[in-house]
Amino acid sequence: MAKESKTKYAILGVLSLRPRSGYDIKKFCDDSIAHFWSENYGHIYPVLKQLEQDEWVEKTTEINENKLRNVYTITELGKQMLIEWLSVTPDIPQARYEFLLKMFFSQYISTDIVIERLQKSIEFCKEMKAQYEGIESRAKDKLDDDKYCDSGLSYRYLTVRYGILNLESTIRWCEESISIVKSIKIKEELQ
Repeated sequence: MAKESKTKYAILGVLSLRPRSGYDIKKFCDDSIAHFWSENYGHIYPVLKQLEQDEWVEKTTEINENKLRNVYTITELGKQMLIEWLSVTPDIPQARYEFLLKMFFSQYISTDIVIERLQKSIEFCKEMKAQYEGIESRAKDKLDDDKYCDSGLSYRYLTVRYGILNLESTIRWCEESISIVKSIKIKEELQ
């Protein structure tokens, strides 16, 4: 059985926040949910066309800077379909991490390479964590302002907290792994 594309629900979710063009949908995805969900232009526009045919979104044409652009708005039916999808328990993700696959078979390469990879992973995770903490700080400021209490910001805040905690866990795992790989290296040098 073919898996159902979740792109239409991602797009409906984005449009539930406010009407947007296809370009604006992609930009929103890149600036916010791309940390855990990516979409590309080549997929967004055909899905928008299908959503319009299904009457889940409505398209209007606007003139912006002397250019025509299509702006999409979620319909009541589209909102109902989004809510229905949100109400269903999500699929359990099937992880495919090349990094871990390579770690699993790393007995065939130099421990120095493995340690270097782990250190680069720590650096990357720390950079991402700093970005997420900036997002978290801005979200906390808005959450402290009562006018945002019903905006859905709390749920978006929870996703950035997941990202921060996940990165902290990965950093700890990498540090622990470096320690273990260093002890493997010492054993190999003694042999």
